[in-house]
Amino acid sequence: MGTSDLPVTYQSTSEAIKSYIPELYFGERARSIVHLLENFPSNLTAKPFIKLISRAGMMNLPDWAFPLIQRPTPSYIERLAVKKSINFIAIPVREALKDGVAAHSLRRVYG
Repeated sequence: MGTSDLPVTYQSTSEAIKSYIPELYFGERARSIVHLLENFPSNLTAKPFIKLISRAGMMNLPDWAFPLIQRPTPSYIERLAVKKSINFIAIPVREALKDGVAAHSLRRVYG
């Protein structure tokens, strides 16, 4: 894509990203996306699951991003609770997908 001098290690990539932080801002477009993730429209039954999945997605952000988007940095306990909750709700999903299209494809390709 025409780029040059790209970082080749995790450390140099991390340093490059950190060097861009002063240029970042929390504009209206990003604000509306965060608002949508935090207030995703759903029915009453799905709302807890949608909230959990949205929160788990937000927790993938690096710690330096939370002050930038005007949100508190999640604590270790909060991260652990969300991770355990995701793992718990994943059990029936994995079970339901055991015999799904992807599973059939994997068995067909890899025996």
